Amino acid sequence: MDKQDLINLKEVIQSQIDGFDDKERLEYEALTHKLFKKVKMCHYLRPDLAKKALRNVPPTEVKVFSNDDLPKNKTVYYSKCHFRPVSKSGKITSRIISPVDNTGFRQRPGNPLFIFNNERECQVEWNKQIDKACEALTILIDTQSGLLLLERDKLNNSKI
Repeated sequence: MDKQDLINLKEVIQSQIDGFDDKERLEYEALTHKLFKKVKMCHYLRPDLAKKALRNVPPTEVKVFSNDDLPKNKTVYYSKCHFRPVSKSGKITSRIISPVDNTGFRQRPGNPLFIFNNERECQVEWNKQIDKACEALTILIDTQSGLLLLERDKLNNSKI
């Protein structure tokens, strides 16, 4: 896939997905053109900071497979393809990773993974996602500690 194909793909994706402004995020349906090729992927999603992350996939080398290759007891929704990680020895593992998370509902698929052709871009995006999550946690900590300090002062002032 050359640079112009990537630019065209990005433009198509931007017109199809509302609310996503990340330029390097690829639409999961476009992965059908990458069947049986190795790509890098990552995704960190934690919309509710009081709970654990919905998706925590550090930069991983994976191979794209058609859903026709799925075992009979597995199903991947909202996509015609899925991922299987590549082990350190270069073998394909049996683990199946869906291109979208489970935040979708009926006709609306969830959030797609971040897919890259090279490892460096994937690592940069991963670091951005982690920085964004850390920033949100810092804001939460500052807000909550301020509220608790106010509550403590309020209680101390109510002494007789």
